[in-house]
Amino acid sequence: MEIFEEYFGFAFKATTYNNMIVAIRTFEQFEKKMRISFHLKKE
Repeated sequence: MEIFEEYFGFAFKATTYNNMIVAIRTFEQFEKKMRISFHLKKE
């Protein structure tokens, strides 16, 4: 049980960190597409 508790914190932090990276990348791609779309509509 102690081993589980020791590694759970690390695994939780690693998962949260990876999810944040994925979320940021997804948002950046969305923002980039929106900028391109807005630029094309503007012309």
